[in-house]
Amino acid sequence: MKVSDGEVDFKYDHSVYWPALDKITTERRRQRKERWEKGGKIIGESEVYLWGGDEPSLGAGKTAEVASSVEAEAKDAAAPLPVSNGSDAVAPTPASESTDATKQGTGLVEGVEKLGIKEGEPVKTTA
Repeated sequence: MKVSDGEVDFKYDHSVYWPALDKITTERRRQRKERWEKGGKIIGESEVYLWGGDEPSLGAGKTAEVASSVEAEAKDAAAPLPVSNGSDAVAPTPASESTDATKQGTGLVEGVEKLGIKEGEPVKTTA
């Protein structure tokens, strides 16, 4: 740019620049969304794949598997919840009155180390 001692005399016209930029970005966004949907709508999908690169989708070949698991979850969610007739209901006990008040929070704390560990994978002991 000439203002920076360059050779190009750039003239910015917002009425020309902005609609063109908006059209380009809208089209690219539509293409990325189509790729994301085609790949199985996986959160964390490869950016290279979404932008049209050579990398395959993370969901390549898994779309049928994902669809069946979604259907199964939908059926589980649609199942009616059990209704209590009142005879088997138990009144809540405040933590201060519970005999296991000191143990109530320990189950969660003791189970925390298992979070994020997938079944069948060895546990990493070092960083």
